[in-house]
Amino acid sequence: MFPVVYETAKWIGLVEKRFIFSHVLNRRLNPEEHSHEFFEIIFLFSGTAEHRVGGTVKHLEAGDITFLRPGDTHVFIGQSEAIELYSISVVSDEILRFLKTYHLEAQLIYVQDPVVFTLNPSQLAGMLMLFRKLEFSPSQQERDSLMRVILGTMMQDFLLLSLEQERNWFENIMLRMKQPINMAEGVTAMMRIANLSHAQLCRVMKKHKLQTPVSYVKEIRLSTAHELIQNTAMSFEDIALKVGYSSLSHFSSAFKARYGITPGVLRKNSEKYLL
Repeated sequence: MFPVVYETAKWIGLVEKRFIFSHVLNRRLNPEEHSHEFFEIIFLFSGTAEHRVGGTVKHLEAGDITFLRPGDTHVFIGQSEAIELYSISVVSDEILRFLKTYHLEAQLIYVQDPVVFTLNPSQLAGMLMLFRKLEFSPSQQERDSLMRVILGTMMQDFLLLSLEQERNWFENIMLRMKQPINMAEGVTAMMRIANLSHAQLCRVMKKHKLQTPVSYVKEIRLSTAHELIQNTAMSFEDIALKVGYSSLSHFSSAFKARYGITPGVLRKNSEKYLL
């Protein structure tokens, strides 16, 4: 049997309504597998649920938001007894305006699976307050305005969470690049760790570090060499090899261009200081 398709005209209305919302509190969720001609966003505020989207079952907990696109099939196949969620169904042109404003089309539409993301406690409390206000709004116009506020807030929260995850991901790459084996390998190691092409890596480095992958690798190689020269008795040849230079003369030239002195002068100065 094919999933039921909820049509826009019957479910939301072409003119009368741009949005509808529903509230589930400690009752059974929709057990019918279905898809929509419109967007639906599901906000889980308490309890847990097992949600099958396409062929994947996702375990949902308090704070999780599921962003469903037109054509996504889904059904709830399990839930806790105590549960509270809200859902908003939105005609496509409304949601597309928001996605374009926040530049989130690629992250929320053009991905293989529907997106599930988790609000932090502060974001969740703020969102619940908006839904409580929505329930007691006296007019459809006021409800529509509030639902636009909710959608805008959700987009901002998603964007902030995405930026935080991206920063953490990027910082992890930078940390791993300081490991000797990766530093010696250079840009190739960075591409492998990030799972990006060279062109993609260049864009990411420009965004986060305002420099190229090559210049970053050179920077950490020379700064590591600077520390080793000052704090160890390693030979310059061994230091050069450790940080990724196969030629001592190339290493010495790069070092002098960066610090204005040769490795030998730095070591002598460091020895005098230590004495």
